[in-house]
Amino acid sequence: MSSSSSSSAASSSSAAASSAAAPEAAAPAAAGAAPPAGIEASLVEPSAINSSTDFPSREESNKLSFSCSISAPTDSSRAVISAADGEALPPCCNKRYAAKVQEIWTTSRDTLLERFILDPMSEESLLNDSLREIVVGSVSGALGKIIEFPFDTVKVRLQYSKSLAEPIFTSTLDCITKTYKNEGIYKGFWKGLPSPMIGASLEASSLFFSYKIAQDLINISQGNRINKELPFAQRLLCGCLSGITTSFILTPVELVKCQLQVDNLKVGQANYTSIGHVIRTILKQEGLLGLWKGQTTTMVREAGGTAAWFGCYEYTLDRFKGDKGPEYEYKAHELLIAGAMAGIGYNVSLFPADTVKNVIQTSETQKSVLGVLKMIYLAHGIRGFYSGLGITLIKTIPASATMFYSYEQLKKLWN
Repeated sequence: MSSSSSSSAASSSSAAASSAAAPEAAAPAAAGAAPPAGIEASLVEPSAINSSTDFPSREESNKLSFSCSISAPTDSSRAVISAADGEALPPCCNKRYAAKVQEIWTTSRDTLLERFILDPMSEESLLNDSLREIVVGSVSGALGKIIEFPFDTVKVRLQYSKSLAEPIFTSTLDCITKTYKNEGIYKGFWKGLPSPMIGASLEASSLFFSYKIAQDLINISQGNRINKELPFAQRLLCGCLSGITTSFILTPVELVKCQLQVDNLKVGQANYTSIGHVIRTILKQEGLLGLWKGQTTTMVREAGGTAAWFGCYEYTLDRFKGDKGPEYEYKAHELLIAGAMAGIGYNVSLFPADTVKNVIQTSETQKSVLGVLKMIYLAHGIRGFYSGLGITLIKTIPASATMFYSYEQLKKLWN
């Protein structure tokens, strides 16, 4: 009986203390504002806190281990803490909790303000990240395109040739020989370069920009620093989103490029005289949406291909880094090898989608995905979907290696 009375008294005393503390904590919250959406605090384990001095018992200390909601007043002097079940914490815990959560809240608030608004060009700034990825990506993309363009011309011509009743070329070597003999070096292999040069700059800047921003936004939503490395699976997802975003820029660019690359092969038709001539013809014949002819297959290719592109690059670098830590400086050959692996992964992963896309964009008769799939399979079997893969792998190794190496070096200069 005596023990029960003591327990009851202690409970009443604790409740009274909690009630006394509640108005003091709640008052500023009524006039304050809640923290930005998505910011929550997961507090530290009790073992990380000196419970012998801060808490009267282990039972009360254990209440540190849960997710709590925060109401932060505008003066940022306090935080009101409530447990997940709505019960008030004991006064000693509530005080300790308030200090800990206020530290988290203040850090999060300062991160949002200082890094993204007050100091937009700091090393860990969303704006700085955006500008850097756009500029650096544009330059590295253009450099990569200069290297790969002649090989790409051969690939597109081989794919177009396979779509004809009587193919023009019998092999990659036959295509290179006939192109050089009939059209020379520039007109044969480099015709239409300005369009893909511009397109490569737009494509690379969009790929690097959307990939990095997707990672930044995930980190922000999780309350992390924006440059914190994400798990590999989340980086693959960011690569996929990057490819989907970029496909809308890439489709019209590749349509113009492909039309110019096969233009000299079309007998009995007036040749295009310029990029503008191609665009005007498409707009006249098919309207504005005609510029996005092949969008579906481009999106499929870019979604999976870009995930493989960044995934192979990141995985290869992870293998080189091993357990050397985040400050490890990659050697030149490691960046080049990782870039080459990225190019191989991109092209091997969804090459059939690229074949279908190129036939749709260059054929005068084939307009639908299903129609092209059926036509290629009946005429050439499964191998028909991989026409030009050999020359593509040859061109993608130096081009992708150059792109990623220049990207990393330019990033160092920017920072």
